[in-house]
Amino acid sequence: MSAQQAQQTEKEEQKIHALTGKFVNPTSEMRFRMSSEVGVRSSSRTALFVVSVIFAMFNITDYNLLGWSPEYQIMLAMRVTVVASCLVLAWAIGQYGNLTRRAWLHALPLWILATGIILIVPMRPDSLLTQITAVVVSIMAFYLLIPNLLKVAAYASAYLSVGFVIAAVVYAGISTADIIRLSLLLIMTNLVGYTALLRLEVLQRKQFALLHEERDQNVQLTSEINHRKSLERKLRRIAERDSLTGVLSRSYFMQRANALLQRAHFNNQPFCLVMLDVDHFKKINDTWAMYEVIKC
Repeated sequence: MSAQQAQQTEKEEQKIHALTGKFVNPTSEMRFRMSSEVGVRSSSRTALFVVSVIFAMFNITDYNLLGWSPEYQIMLAMRVTVVASCLVLAWAIGQYGNLTRRAWLHALPLWILATGIILIVPMRPDSLLTQITAVVVSIMAFYLLIPNLLKVAAYASAYLSVGFVIAAVVYAGISTADIIRLSLLLIMTNLVGYTALLRLEVLQRKQFALLHEERDQNVQLTSEINHRKSLERKLRRIAERDSLTGVLSRSYFMQRANALLQRAHFNNQPFCLVMLDVDHFKKINDTWAMYEVIKC
């Protein structure tokens, strides 16, 4: 594969979808999800704990308004069910919350919370204005507290918005003008939340792509350095030794002998040199040199 083709392939792997914020390449998206899975689990669990506590605290307001009435008891049972379900799912996400195979496990708490918020309208239609604020805050929380799950947050927020408008029409009897204003408010809230999370998704994946590219370049650079060191060792061996006999060359011998002589002189140690004279060495050298040529 040429360098241009490799570059083109890398660009295709790093391409991000404009609407979902995901990598177009499934392998790249899986790598990203696997690398961020631990952080997503932790963030999802923390978000569910916080939301559960907030949802449970509204029970105090319910009691102040309704007292120990049958309506309050029904409201209390609903809130306890929602909070218990979210806490159980928070534990399940920590144990089994695989983003690539169990994304539904991250989506289920949002749908339970959305259902609980919608059910408040028929139980307390007089508190519709307060519930509108709670719905807007919940939608923003769905988008901003659950990382790397844009599609999950979008579906849950759409369900909450549509369900809340229908419940307001059926149980609170709001006018047509109020329906339009409420619908526009929820649409704008969803657009703001969707855009914010989409931007975050894209930035996270671009950062992941840059880190992945940097790692590949570091691996390639390390391989290039090792290759150059290997070539340096071969060149040094060629420069220091005779290619035929493998003995040290004259220049390297003189260099080493001079270094050893200086060290002996510096340490005030004796220094000796042994010389051997081989008769008819030129004939031996020529014979083996001819053998090497024939062998090659």
